[in-house]
Amino acid sequence: MGPMTDKHHLAPRPWIRKAGLVSRGRKRGKAFFATPAGVSALLAVVLALGVFVPSAESGEVRGPYLWQKTVQGDFGTVVEMARDALSIANFPVNNVRDYRESLSRRFEQIGEGTPPFAHYRILDFCNVQFAARNLKTDLRMGIFKPCKLVIYQALEGGEVTLMTVNPDFMPTILGNPALIPAAKELEAVIREVFDSVDF
Repeated sequence: MGPMTDKHHLAPRPWIRKAGLVSRGRKRGKAFFATPAGVSALLAVVLALGVFVPSAESGEVRGPYLWQKTVQGDFGTVVEMARDALSIANFPVNNVRDYRESLSRRFEQIGEGTPPFAHYRILDFCNVQFAARNLKTDLRMGIFKPCKLVIYQALEGGEVTLMTVNPDFMPTILGNPALIPAAKELEAVIREVFDSVDF
């Protein structure tokens, strides 16, 4: 078998091309995940493989990389519920970024009109002891620090979505099983937050 750079290793698998995840354009193997068609095709394959674990009752969808919950409620109330739950779990919010006004100005400047959301905030939260232990285990854990919780409300429907990285992704992407306990600890925190945001 040749090296990993061998052209056979770079060629898209038949099932990927059949699903429409790779363009047949002039540039061989050109991905189009950034296009609406590519995103839809990728989501279709992921759902077909049973990667996501949705729960109609709780409004949750947990995939290999993302974990989210959608609720019907007041945006400000959802944000405060999440902040309170994080504080109780000893993972206080140390920074809140509100993209509503800043992105509205940016969209206007570049001629993109109105942002596709009513509200959009990112909560940075952290526990210093938790972070210190993780960095001692693997210095690469800094890419996940601080932990982030995205909360947004779409223009239509009024639903509020909370979204964060699935903690199981951390030891997986870094290839370090020693980080599994940290992932489980953070998973319990996210579980508390999502359970607390309920209407």
